[in-house]
Amino acid sequence: EETTPPTPPDPKPVDVYGWHMTKWEVGGDDTNFPKEVYIVFDEEKNFEMYQDVSSNGFVKMTGTYTFDETSKKLTGKYSDGENWAYDYTVSGVDWLFGQLNQETGEMSGVGETMVMTAADDSTYKLTFVYGIIPDEVINSVMVRSAEGVRIL
Repeated sequence: EETTPPTPPDPKPVDVYGWHMTKWEVGGDDTNFPKEVYIVFDEEKNFEMYQDVSSNGFVKMTGTYTFDETSKKLTGKYSDGENWAYDYTVSGVDWLFGQLNQETGEMSGVGETMVMTAADDSTYKLTFVYGIIPDEVINSVMVRSAEGVRIL
């Protein structure tokens, strides 16, 4: 009689850390329409942005970035080759991704705030807080071309 081995439990999902936008200022005023934006930067100079700015669900956009730690200048390009609307100056932090402490399992930087100010327009500011990106954001993403609003 054949016995089947027990089914292993599903692996625990790995927490994804990134930046959650808490404020989007244009012309010095906070935009108050519904929006949810998360950005993950990695060591290989890639970014993933999850945004829902029209309550139609999250859209995932990807691309590459450069960050000059001396000048704090951040530039980026979407995977379709289009540059971000602005280059940005980063303030509040001098890093874009935390470091995982292998012994404690804790991620550095959680709760820290970053402000990205457009280099050509100091009244265009994006404020983010670092932390875990909810699984439902990553798992509910509609992968489609980045039509419509681009925050960066």
